[in-house]
Amino acid sequence: MCFGIPRLGIFAYLVGALASELLLAFMHVLTLKKMVEFVWNAWDMIAKPSALMILAIGIYYAAFSFIDPFGGLPLFIKTALHILILSIFYLVLLFGAHIMKHGEE
Repeated sequence: MCFGIPRLGIFAYLVGALASELLLAFMHVLTLKKMVEFVWNAWDMIAKPSALMILAIGIYYAAFSFIDPFGGLPLFIKTALHILILSIFYLVLLFGAHIMKHGEE
């Protein structure tokens, strides 16, 4: 991959870094699996949080598409408040999914 960096630039570097991190994460999961009883559930660990994040982003855009209550604030504070609100939406959805999952058991 180091030969792709001069030709493709930052894109090749980012792809190489992503591939490296994915390989490292996979090797950590294999090592963890040897040391402890570990059950891999891709739905609970990848798909559900991703879907809830997309839903939180949708709720955020629906709530702030018409008016921005933080319009007069400095950009840094405005961005921080938007990140905080999006994080709260995501955490509430995660908590709701957790409660629903334990209600089924």
